[in-house]
Amino acid sequence: MSDTKELKKIKKIFGEKFKNLCRELFPVILEQEGALLEILEQSFSHNCNSLYESITENELETDFKEFVYSKFDEQREDKEERTPYEILDEAGYNLYECKTEEDIQSFKKYYAPNEVLCTIYNGRKVKHT
Repeated sequence: MSDTKELKKIKKIFGEKFKNLCRELFPVILEQEGALLEILEQSFSHNCNSLYESITENELETDFKEFVYSKFDEQREDKEERTPYEILDEAGYNLYECKTEEDIQSFKKYYAPNEVLCTIYNGRKVKHT
C-alpha cells in the first residue's frame, strides 16, 4: 500500500515509525483525507519528533488510539450539524426537495425506463412511479 499525501505529511512531521503506527491504528480515519493530520496538528507540536517513542515505550498505544478516535468523533459531530443542503453543496451537488408528486414526476425525464427516483424518507408517504 503506497502512502497517501496525508501519510507523507505525517511522516515528514512526526517520523516514519509514527506514520506506520498511524496507518495501523487509524485505518477508518485515514479514509477521510486530512482528518487524521488535522487532529494530530491540533493536539501535538511539530517539534514532537519523539512522539512514537513516548507512546510505545510507555505502552500507551491504546490510550493514544482512544484519544485520537474521541477527537475524530468530535469532528464528525461538528459536521453533522450541517444541513443536507450544505453537505451536498460542499460535494458539488444541488439539492432539490420534491414536495409534491408533480415535483417528483418533473424529474422522470432524466431517468431510464423503469428506473426509480432516489428519495429520502422524511416521515411522509411518497408514491414512486
